[in-house]
Amino acid sequence: MIIFLRRFAHYAVYLLAGGVILLSCFALALRVLIMPDIGRYKADIEAGAGRAVGMPVKIGEIRADWSHLNPRFSLRGLTLAPAGQPAPLRLDRVDATLSWLSLALMEPHLVSLDIDRPTLEIRRDQTGVILVAGIPVNSSGASSPFPDWLLRQRSVMVNDGKVVWIDEMLAAPPLNLNHVNLGLASRFSRHRFGLTAQPPASAAQRIDLRGDLNGHSVHDLAGWHGQLYLRADAAAAAGLNTWSPWAQSSVKRSLGNVRFWADIDQGRIQSVTGDVGLADVAVSLAADLPDMTFARVSGRLGWSRKGDRQTYSVQGLRFITPSGQTAEPANVKVSFTPTPAGKVESAQIAADSLRLEALTAISGAVPLPRQAHDWLAAINPHGFIEHIDLNWLGKERFRLQTRFRDAGMNPTRNLPGLSGLNGEIEADESKGQAKLDSQGLHLIYDKVFRQPLDLSRLTSEIKWSGSASAGYRFDLVHCELSNLDLDGQVQGNLTVPPGRAPVIDIQGRLNRGNGTAVWRYLPRQVGDDAYLWVKRGILGGTSPETTLTLRGSLDRYPFDKGGGLLQIAIRMQDGVLDYATNWPRITGINGWLTFRNNTMTLDAEHGQILGARLETVKVVIPDLYYSPDTMLTVTGQASGPTAAFLDFIRQSPVNEYMGRFTDEMKATGPGRLHLQLVMPLSEIDRTRVAGRFVPQDDSIALNDQLPGLTNVTGALNFTDAGVKGEGLGARLFGQPIAISLASAKGGRVHASATGSLTAATLARWLPDALDRRISGSTRAQADIVLRPHSVDLKLNSNLAGLAIDLPAPLGKPANQETPFTLSAQERGDGRPPVAFRYGTALAGVLMPGDSPARTRLGIMFGSQPVAMPKAEGITVQGTLRRLDFDAWRRLDLGGAGRDGLPLRSVNLTFNELLAFDRLFHDINVQVGPEQRAWKIQLNGQGVQGEVLYGPQPGTPGDSLIGRFKKLDLPRAASTAVSRQAIDPNDLPKEIDLAVQAFAYDRRDLGEMTLKLTAARDGLVIDAGSLKAPEARLEASGWLSASALRNTRLNLKLDSGNLGQLLRRLGYSEDIKGGELAVQGNLDWRGRAEDFSKDRLGGALKVELKNGRFTQLDPGAAKLLGILSLQALPRHIVLDFRDVFSTGFAFDSIRGDVMLDRGIGYLPDLYIQGPSAKIHMKGKIDLSHESQQLRLHIQPSLTGGVAVAGALLGGPVVGVGALIANKLLKDPFEQAASFEYLVTGGWANPVVAKLARPVAENAPVRP
Repeated sequence: MIIFLRRFAHYAVYLLAGGVILLSCFALALRVLIMPDIGRYKADIEAGAGRAVGMPVKIGEIRADWSHLNPRFSLRGLTLAPAGQPAPLRLDRVDATLSWLSLALMEPHLVSLDIDRPTLEIRRDQTGVILVAGIPVNSSGASSPFPDWLLRQRSVMVNDGKVVWIDEMLAAPPLNLNHVNLGLASRFSRHRFGLTAQPPASAAQRIDLRGDLNGHSVHDLAGWHGQLYLRADAAAAAGLNTWSPWAQSSVKRSLGNVRFWADIDQGRIQSVTGDVGLADVAVSLAADLPDMTFARVSGRLGWSRKGDRQTYSVQGLRFITPSGQTAEPANVKVSFTPTPAGKVESAQIAADSLRLEALTAISGAVPLPRQAHDWLAAINPHGFIEHIDLNWLGKERFRLQTRFRDAGMNPTRNLPGLSGLNGEIEADESKGQAKLDSQGLHLIYDKVFRQPLDLSRLTSEIKWSGSASAGYRFDLVHCELSNLDLDGQVQGNLTVPPGRAPVIDIQGRLNRGNGTAVWRYLPRQVGDDAYLWVKRGILGGTSPETTLTLRGSLDRYPFDKGGGLLQIAIRMQDGVLDYATNWPRITGINGWLTFRNNTMTLDAEHGQILGARLETVKVVIPDLYYSPDTMLTVTGQASGPTAAFLDFIRQSPVNEYMGRFTDEMKATGPGRLHLQLVMPLSEIDRTRVAGRFVPQDDSIALNDQLPGLTNVTGALNFTDAGVKGEGLGARLFGQPIAISLASAKGGRVHASATGSLTAATLARWLPDALDRRISGSTRAQADIVLRPHSVDLKLNSNLAGLAIDLPAPLGKPANQETPFTLSAQERGDGRPPVAFRYGTALAGVLMPGDSPARTRLGIMFGSQPVAMPKAEGITVQGTLRRLDFDAWRRLDLGGAGRDGLPLRSVNLTFNELLAFDRLFHDINVQVGPEQRAWKIQLNGQGVQGEVLYGPQPGTPGDSLIGRFKKLDLPRAASTAVSRQAIDPNDLPKEIDLAVQAFAYDRRDLGEMTLKLTAARDGLVIDAGSLKAPEARLEASGWLSASALRNTRLNLKLDSGNLGQLLRRLGYSEDIKGGELAVQGNLDWRGRAEDFSKDRLGGALKVELKNGRFTQLDPGAAKLLGILSLQALPRHIVLDFRDVFSTGFAFDSIRGDVMLDRGIGYLPDLYIQGPSAKIHMKGKIDLSHESQQLRLHIQPSLTGGVAVAGALLGGPVVGVGALIANKLLKDPFEQAASFEYLVTGGWANPVVAKLARPVAENAPVRP
């Protein structure tokens, strides 16, 4: 073997060397002999090329050179012209590099073929034959060898060519492809090529076609296999459709980039894969359907076949509809196997990530039966299919697996609407299983429920099995559901026998339930009235236990006529039931609420209604479904505070049945209520009511103004027609009373009460100042008539047995009968007018307002009728024979009425008015507002003037300004009233009084003025004056309001004629003439009303001139009698009888008086008169009317001696005696002076002459 190989190698080397030598010789001959003169061989070359391509070839010019070791030929003006046809192909320049294999293959074999800017015509004739440059490529006749020869060339390049496509079958305009570049590389049977071209702008921007194929001849396509690639940029379907009739009726428009890969085997396309990114797409799948339009489409499309089975697929398909519906990237794969008859034998559909909303948006353009289109439009499916795998095996055999989330659809007549459904399904033709796990499930099933249902969580497992012949059975293995209203489990089954109605058997149990949501889960068959009642009536409550039973044939549902059972039993806790409009709610209900077929029953073990405890309550709706007049029956018993039952009456129509007489009623104590209501739900106003309330020794107050009742017994029966009392009795302020009450025609309720009223009873609602002044008891009767929106009240009593200790005209003894009546009529505004009369003393009317300032009160004293005032406030008028104002002032009324009604006007006439212990006759008092103040007018005997009381400009606080033409103060009857304290804090800030003619006890005192200012602890007397023709008194000072401080007065009195002043004051001729000047101050401990002589203090300076004391009445002017010394002659009989016995004339009296605690101290009081000179000192006790005085009296004798001398001795002697007397300082008078001690009382003084002669003492100073 080795030897053979050595020999073979030896011979091979020789052969190779010989071949190289021969080839070198041929190449040398070709280079030296042929190529330089290549033009001489043009005809031979045309003939050889014509045989190769199968048609005549003409060469305009030929050149030759070398490309490396291969000869290269450049042809100019090359034309391929089939016989009898115009030149279909003209090549301006062709460069061909000849391969040395041409010698071995015995045909031209090129290393490369380069064609520059060719123009190629491709034509499809009317018979469908395609000719490329006139060369048929698909004819059934003799084939051209040119395509196969071209495939045998190593490299073919076409640069910047032009292709014209002419389709005579379509009669379409020529399609010009410019800038065509083609590269073809072949190695044996493998052919790789690439083609780029620029079509018309209306069709695309650029086309790129590539291939990698294996095959030997284009005439034997069955032997070909490989791949093709096509890319088109900015491809516009509208433009391409001109040359693609198959797409003209389907892809109407699109714009975008596409690329496709195709796998070829045995000359057939086995699979196609394409990537698309298109915008503004319109596709028509059927002429009678709307276009399927997309704003954008992208994804990978695929088609393949394997044997008879074809598969269509989409990967990452994403589209946006013009309305904005967006599809997530989806994957869809559809495989099917058709039968020879064209039907589908089996099929498989697998898909991932399908957005149903997007598919629904384009479903209208998909060729489906009309019913399918209508059904899809009705249900409008939505949601997300995560995965679906459906295998149809033919003959009703299938397998299905799917997983979805947020799935849903709109409700239809027979199907529910839902959304938010999550789960998975696995099924075949005989069995299946569904597992659901949803959060936020929304269910709309109008056929079963009135309201949509929302479930925050639903987990369930459903299994089924069966067949069409044997029927189906669905088992709800478990179902757990929850939302804000409930939380529980349901299980059961549904059997669907063939030819008969389905039979259901469902049981459920809820661990949590919300009473306010019961209405949401009621069956659709529940009538409107019952449904609305449950919705409005059950307002609260929870349920720890609810059971559901649904059993029976569904053709008998809702089992109102038997044939099954629908029962919902709810254990209610803390329920709230609003069973009827305008009726109080029942709260705290514990019991069972049961819906059984067409009946609803609420059995409450206990509950509350406005604080009253319900012991047994039963609420029944006997027919929930079809009754034209659905009735509701409520029966129950309750016990609890009577106040709660009063609230029940006030907040229910019973209040109207009773005439609203319980509106302001208050009560304490227990009671029992029995109640039955029968209500037509469609007309609640026709409710029938029957009830009985039994108070148990209660206390009841009709309103805040009237006294309360205690120990109330009996019963109150009421219906929707009225109310009637049964054995009603009570105690009023401890006194038993009998009560009758009954309804009457016209919506009226009559009530009456009779019993005793004691002083202790009345004291509870009278001011403290009055309760002590009423004693005894009397009988009274109250009658009340209640009408809708009105109440009439009448109270009557003769007050016999009742003593009223008040001043006239209101006081009365116990044995006196004085009729008293009170009546009130309310007309719906809550403020009834009130009229009252007390005997013949007074009558009044009252119209309450919404505030005291808007209330009207009229009071008439006397027997005349009283009319309702037209203005707000209090109006007082009338005539009184006598009024003891002081007696009323002494009453302590406790400040009642200060913050009450505002006073509007007063007009009272008094025959006699006793005020401040002074009696005024025939006086009229009128009071009325004057801007911001009050104006008081006084007219009568001795009084005429007006007083203005209130704020004045520039004055803080209130002021009192009095201006009188005349004021005659009567003499006080006693001092009791005058000593009553007056608090200055109750007086105005300033008081200004002026009286033109002021009199006291009918004594004219002249003109009087007085100005006072209120201070913290008293009154300041700013100025006071009293003017008369013969005198003027001025005063100022301080009036204390405290018993611990002093009242002070500063006085100044000037009188030109003291005698006339005394006569003006009512005294007799006590003094003749006299000029008086007194100035000083007085004070005393305490207030003005605390004045007493034993508290008096102060200092006065007195000066009296040129007067004469006459005979004084010691009883009238005891103090003045001290100065007149008229009492002394009775005791100084011998000394000065002639001097003082008939009065005493004086030239002057002057001195100081010091007062301390009612005692006046006279340190030096000098009296100078023509008859005597007197020096008085000592003290005077004003309280005890006593004195202790030391008098030094010096008679005036000197004048008398001189007169006597003149008479006896002549004028000279008289004058000499007078001069001697003066020079010797009145020795005669001093010789006759005496000193006395005066003690004892003023009326009967004790005078003692002192033993010591007066002459020994110091002389009396003038």
